Amino acid sequence: MKPERVRVRVRLLGGDKGLGGDRGLAWSLIVFFGLQTLLFYTTLAWLPAILVASGVAEGTAGTMQSLFIVGVAVGGFLTPVLAAARTDQRPHLLVVLLVCASGYAGLLAAPAAAPALWSFVLGAGLGGGQAVSGVLYVKRGRDHDHVAALSTAAQTGGYLLAAAGPVAAAALHTATGGWTVPLLVLTGVLLPSAVASMRAGHDRPARD
Repeated sequence: MKPERVRVRVRLLGGDKGLGGDRGLAWSLIVFFGLQTLLFYTTLAWLPAILVASGVAEGTAGTMQSLFIVGVAVGGFLTPVLAAARTDQRPHLLVVLLVCASGYAGLLAAPAAAPALWSFVLGAGLGGGQAVSGVLYVKRGRDHDHVAALSTAAQTGGYLLAAAGPVAAAALHTATGGWTVPLLVLTGVLLPSAVASMRAGHDRPARD
């Protein structure tokens, strides 16, 4: 095996520079990014079905998914810009999670009453949560190697975690016969995201 490949493996496993001594930082980034990505892809996959089940016309539900994507673009642009200007991103992460919670609460309480509002709000929150992770890698990293290691660990672990979301939501829907339980679970996922954000968004530099 080439020496370059050996060094890359060592760094990703936490040796050499790699993730450094602060494994809690790496895990908080994995959890935050992974759960936000899980919520994003699950919502993207099932939002039209959730709206149709609540009485929204199929054509309208498709339009609401497009509006969801517009919200993703807005949140994905604004949140990193605002977060990058500060050394402590925890307030931004909590606002993102509250926006997501508002969207899920709307889908639970009155999905057919204001589907455009809930779709856009959810898109903005989830888009912001996805995009701000790039800011976290840079702000928490000590140098280029550390930033690369944090990004690799978070995205590798995060996407593996997120892959279970759409399938789990479908299974819950089948088991319960509705979307209430899946939506409650998705809302509950915001709690561990909030816990992870307290370390992932902290301005304390990682330990050597």
